Amino acid sequence: MRRGFVRHIDDFKNVGKGYLISKDEAEVIESNVVIVKMGEVTPVGCHADEEEYYFVYKGEGLVTLDGVEHRAKKGDFVFIPRNCEHFSKGLSDADYTYVCVAIYLERQPAL
Repeated sequence: MRRGFVRHIDDFKNVGKGYLISKDEAEVIESNVVIVKMGEVTPVGCHADEEEYYFVYKGEGLVTLDGVEHRAKKGDFVFIPRNCEHFSKGLSDADYTYVCVAIYLERQPAL
């Protein structure tokens, strides 16, 4: 049986590979913290089996969703549906930092 927990955003450094919630801790979600320095670009993603959302914690970035650029800053929420090509670029001196939550639509929770 999985158990609930409370973590602070800075705990991702202790969980490993940036994860706040790893696939071993939850049934249908994973959550990690992504830090993008100014000028850096994340790898392009496009997922048939998951939806994602980002909550921007710090800094400012450019999020490209299916070729459309969106500026995202602290406090913004980004939704990425299935099959949406996406990547981010850091735009600010303060690291562009966001919490990414991935929801895996094909994973079946144990009931």
